[in-house]
Amino acid sequence: MSDAEPPVVFVDGPTLQPGFVDLVLDAAIPSAEVREFLRANLRKSGQQFESLDQVFGMLRGFLAGNLETAMKESPLGGINVDLLEQAAHLARYEERFLAEAKRYQTDDKPNPDAVFWPNPVHPTHARPLIGAIPHTGNHGLVDKSTAIGSAGSCFASEIAYYLQRQGYNYVVTESDPRDGELPESSACWGIILAQFAIRRHCGRIPLDTLWESERWITSAFGTGSRVSMS
Repeated sequence: MSDAEPPVVFVDGPTLQPGFVDLVLDAAIPSAEVREFLRANLRKSGQQFESLDQVFGMLRGFLAGNLETAMKESPLGGINVDLLEQAAHLARYEERFLAEAKRYQTDDKPNPDAVFWPNPVHPTHARPLIGAIPHTGNHGLVDKSTAIGSAGSCFASEIAYYLQRQGYNYVVTESDPRDGELPESSACWGIILAQFAIRRHCGRIPLDTLWESERWITSAFGTGSRVSMS
């Protein structure tokens, strides 16, 4: 049996499609031989399922019947161990399914509306996107006294402006007069667009070629870094 965890699958519909049942069999039953036997029986009988509970019930019934026969009729030392492993795997999969399904239950969440992204055209649970707050709660990792610095692209600059306007403890070690009232980053490293440039600023690789313009030295890699010559 593989140590990799099988995927947990969910459904939203009146009748489970055969392809969906196949996915459940792949995840819940590790034996390819047993899976193919079950698939052949399902195709022959044309059985359909309205819920995953019914699929699990079918699997339990199959394993229970075969285990009962094996326990009663197998000679000493002849019990089919693989059959026991299939049942144990199904039990573990059911436990994981319940644990994963609980993540999507709204009754015990701080913000029930944050469990699913709003769908304005949902036939029964339509909610507008405007005004949606898709977070479950405040975990208290950062407050306005927490020292925060930033470096990055123009998006990072917008975050820097927001933090400063909202009164957060945004750390500025040096600023460029051309930034105006609010610095765009924590230091004069300008707009950084690539991992290479970030590694260079952290001292991981040598400085690249620089050129002087007026009173500033600018990076040849176009990162926007400016060093004052005054």
